[in-house]
Amino acid sequence: MTAAPVSRRGVLAGAASLVAAPALSQRALPQPSGYLRTNWSRDPFAFGSYSNLGLTARRADRVALAGDVHGRLWLAGEAAHPDHPSTVHGAILSGRDAAAGVLETGARRVLVVGAGVAGLAAARVLTDAGREVSVIEARARIGGRVWTDRSLGTPVDLGAAWIHGARGNPVTKIADGLRLDRLRSDYEGLVLRGPGGARVRRLSPELRDVLFIAQEYAEDPAELSPEALDEGEAFGGSDYVFQGGYAAIPEALAQGLDIRLGLTVTDVAVSGAGVDVTARGAAMRADAAIVTVPLGVLKAGSVRFSPPLPDRTAQAIAGLAMGVLDKLALRFDDVFWDEDAEVIAFAGQTDGEFAAFINLLPVTGAPVLVAFNAAGAARRLAGRPDTALVAGAMASLSAMYG
Repeated sequence: MTAAPVSRRGVLAGAASLVAAPALSQRALPQPSGYLRTNWSRDPFAFGSYSNLGLTARRADRVALAGDVHGRLWLAGEAAHPDHPSTVHGAILSGRDAAAGVLETGARRVLVVGAGVAGLAAARVLTDAGREVSVIEARARIGGRVWTDRSLGTPVDLGAAWIHGARGNPVTKIADGLRLDRLRSDYEGLVLRGPGGARVRRLSPELRDVLFIAQEYAEDPAELSPEALDEGEAFGGSDYVFQGGYAAIPEALAQGLDIRLGLTVTDVAVSGAGVDVTARGAAMRADAAIVTVPLGVLKAGSVRFSPPLPDRTAQAIAGLAMGVLDKLALRFDDVFWDEDAEVIAFAGQTDGEFAAFINLLPVTGAPVLVAFNAAGAARRLAGRPDTALVAGAMASLSAMYG
């Protein structure tokens, strides 16, 4: 199968807090009426979902990734924030930090590469400070890895979905200003069922690793640095999900900005005269630039830098890893699962494939389940056709509810 877009829509003919659920009688399950599939590892504008500390990486690599390069260029994004990596709020804070660095130089004309939340946050600060700013984005939309799809008749977040720690979180402040509806979320409060629908009260070590390591860090435990599970800082308070979709956050940041879509940047050249950014063979010049493309794009070498990035920056890019967390959203006409459950986990799954489903019914009122596949499981599934993924999801659901 050739490289797929990040999303494809289709229509088809013991330590965790477990929610008590009765065993179910056998019955035939309805088939999904539609689906949405992500394939982040094959998305050429991301090459993954979010960063993690790979086997040889350290927090210092994130520090090395941030800051100015050659005095006129900054790198920003979730991978470049040592305190809040791999999060939307980390990307926002990283973009704001880069913008603050640019303001200190006195640069008047600034180019921002990437219209994800890091790039939009940076452009927002610079524009509000009176700088002339243009945002260049390869996709035909803004938001990057924050993307709400509504083609199933209800909001489905195909990328970021949670506010992680609402107290003091910059995402919360934006959401409060927009009066966005949110629901409190507890990923660890889940219904756990085994084959045949029997309720299971304890997580196996293997399933625990899938739910709370692989799916949280987008990487298998054996591929993570010893520092990975302890890195970063957390905001206080509960987690929340958006009832109308996360896309409202980048949309708010983008208001009034000069954003140019469909332009894939290939070269960034820094000289004494400024920074030249090349897209579609045409160069645009500015006094400074902020590059916010995902770590996966930097690792792939999709953007050429002249002069080359400093050794410490290049080594940080090589050392940090890009994880994968893919989603398969299934829309049904009838609800057959535990209606109030936030997360449904399958105790009979041992290879990580289709081991967890997020229930959107309490969030949006729509009968939609979203299967999570992370790390090695996601990479194994990346090359399989849509029909195989839907069948795999239905196999797990049938084992629990059929």
